[in-house]
Amino acid sequence: IAKAEKIEASSDHALCVKPVNVMDLAEEVLGMTELAVDKRGCNLVGDGVTLINGMRIGELPLVMGDSYKITQLLYNLVTNAAKFTSQGHIRLAAREDQAKSMLEIDVEDTGRGISPDALSKIFEPFHQETGQDARGFQGVGLGLSVAQSVAALHGGSIRVASVVGQGSTFTVCLPCDLKQRAGLSRAKEEKEPDTKEAEPKEADARDSEASGSEALMRRVRSEP
Repeated sequence: IAKAEKIEASSDHALCVKPVNVMDLAEEVLGMTELAVDKRGCNLVGDGVTLINGMRIGELPLVMGDSYKITQLLYNLVTNAAKFTSQGHIRLAAREDQAKSMLEIDVEDTGRGISPDALSKIFEPFHQETGQDARGFQGVGLGLSVAQSVAALHGGSIRVASVVGQGSTFTVCLPCDLKQRAGLSRAKEEKEPDTKEAEPKEADARDSEASGSEALMRRVRSEP
């Protein structure tokens, strides 16, 4: 939660590059998203939506990058998916492209999808999709733009596939070191989700920060 409070809609500063275990970051991002609330004080993740961590098993190559900024990137993508997903799931998964020495991270949702016309604009600063299923999460439209900028700073990219009425998949491609690999840290693997009441954080007007009032933390589902 402390990390969520510090995430800012800015990608201007230099990167602090070191080996990054994306499996650990995925666990953190899903945990922060579980505690996020919208402008009305409602859980950002709807009751009909399950967050799925599809990268808890095995090992993945380490990304040479800035852990803080990659967390920001993933958090922006997952909370963006939550804005427009009222039923189904939001799933994080990853795979390696050995030929290109890249790690590909999918943020997949079963939301309303994005029209072909809107796809060309979603990474523009201050662009916002509208609709009833945005559910009070009204920012200034910087989340996806910042995510794209962070990927570019790492020498990577983001691509999108979407079908209206079925959902979207944002795929982040980041350079990785195929010789350095790691699984989920033991402390995170063994930690049981907290089911006590916790203070959630509101996804604020900058699309990437969090603050808010009390709500019950729900479980994040793991997937083999």
